[in-house]
Amino acid sequence: MTIIILLILVIIYFSIDISLRRKLQTKPRKGFFHNNWEGRNRFFLISEIVLIIVFTISIFAGINTIPAYIIIFIYFFTLNILRGTEEWLFKRQQKEYYHTWLAACFFLIGFILLLSEK
Repeated sequence: MTIIILLILVIIYFSIDISLRRKLQTKPRKGFFHNNWEGRNRFFLISEIVLIIVFTISIFAGINTIPAYIIIFIYFFTLNILRGTEEWLFKRQQKEYYHTWLAACFFLIGFILLLSEK
């Protein structure tokens, strides 16, 4: 049942994202890894690298205490909040931060749904 709810959540996310792109007249990114490191603010870039290291260590260190999916959802939520803040501060005219924060909200909703299933 949880997988079905998460799939419905993904469909809702893409529907809202597409309609938001039409309303704001923004183009989708070329890909997740396309120019991911070029032209970035150093503070946010270093923050992302530290975030990757911390969450990788926490996945392996907390194997028996915290389920990995909880750590992964927290990681993607934090990553999207961080990227959205960077886009809002330095690339506000592109309006991409709306989409990044929308993704963060849906990761938070998915995280809450997974926690409520137990």
